[in-house]
Amino acid sequence: MMEVVNYPIEFSLEDIIAQELPMTLALNESEGKTNQDLLDLFRFPQSQQSEMPFYVLRTDNAASIAEICEQTYDAMCWAIEWLAENREAVPNYYGADFCKKYPAFIDYAFWTYANNHEALYGRFDLALDPHTEQVTGIYEFNGDTPVMLFESTGLQHAFTQQVNAQTGHAYDEWNAYFPEAVEALDKVCRLSRTGQQSIGVALHADFVEDMATSETMFHLFDSHDKLYPMIDHINALDFDELWETSPFLLNEQEVSHLFVLQPWEEMVESAYDDIISRWQHWGEKVRFFEPAWRWLMSNKGIWALISDLLDTESEFREQYGHLPFLKSSLSSETFQQSGMDYVSKPLMGRLSNNITIIQQGETTYASDGMYKDEPLLFQEYCAPGQVEGRHNFIAGMWMAPIGQERAPLVMQAASLCIREFDQPVLNISNERFIPHLLRHE
Repeated sequence: MMEVVNYPIEFSLEDIIAQELPMTLALNESEGKTNQDLLDLFRFPQSQQSEMPFYVLRTDNAASIAEICEQTYDAMCWAIEWLAENREAVPNYYGADFCKKYPAFIDYAFWTYANNHEALYGRFDLALDPHTEQVTGIYEFNGDTPVMLFESTGLQHAFTQQVNAQTGHAYDEWNAYFPEAVEALDKVCRLSRTGQQSIGVALHADFVEDMATSETMFHLFDSHDKLYPMIDHINALDFDELWETSPFLLNEQEVSHLFVLQPWEEMVESAYDDIISRWQHWGEKVRFFEPAWRWLMSNKGIWALISDLLDTESEFREQYGHLPFLKSSLSSETFQQSGMDYVSKPLMGRLSNNITIIQQGETTYASDGMYKDEPLLFQEYCAPGQVEGRHNFIAGMWMAPIGQERAPLVMQAASLCIREFDQPVLNISNERFIPHLLRHE
């Protein structure tokens, strides 16, 4: 059974920002902003130093969670393979208007998949039963712009080390994202044995969470001697097709790789005619992180596709039917007829915008947002977990690339994270990172 224990920690906001996030601080100040939002990002651990809560679960159960995530990721790749062979079905699951308006992007996304453009990260959001410590439902996969990577890796490790210093190394942690990703950079970036390649990290400065995650990725790239990383606001990113090596420039310097913390649908909508529609002219010259095919995973329509594949494809059902998928559909009719509780969410929604919970035929919660006109996914309702005396929580699992020469695009479950929240659905304003510990058993 999961429990929450409290340990004192030492946490200095000034040291964390100065040592771990100096670029985030500089970028924030360059926008003329106060650093209040940066301070707010770490307000919870700052305020809980005398008794920081830690979620504790068994190591073997954490391994089970990791295995489910790896198998689910494989199932999603199976679904994308099916889509590649049945391209006429893409608009049915991913938004007909978007697919019709931007066909070249859909072609580019499948091209990046077929050409093994590997991904660097991604996070599953999961419901856990606190009594059994088992996954009760897979909510979604954030494979495009997930944040909270710094907290889930750096702070998680720092806090675990402090607890182990107090307890004589009584605990483990499921937290190997950074070393695993570093090991895989040669393979993921296809780095040659000689020469250095440039990689640009471009971000919006609207959210400090985005800046912290982007800087974490910058440090990942900077750890490799064959990569030359640069980081700046997205408005410093230019496109000039006349440049021979790469048409993408960050601060007038060519980049062969790009990490852009912006949803693909937003990039497509803002730059379709002059850039995305011409991808065949530059597709071989630059690699994006995350690659365009990950949009096929981040769009929530993939869960309706998986539900349909479980019903219609025996091979898929035999391999993946045991996984805790939540029944999903592009229509609410099945849920209404059966009386099942369900949730509606926009196919391309972000930040928990426009999520509605329907229980016993009545709306019990509805979030505001900017996606009210977007097509919806309807998904079986699965309540978040709650340990006695605590708030709602969901688990996350960060996926990392695999360095060895295995099947392309395979990923491993690298870092577990827990997020608490006060409302029925988490959002960026009410969630907080809570570290975990694993019992030696």
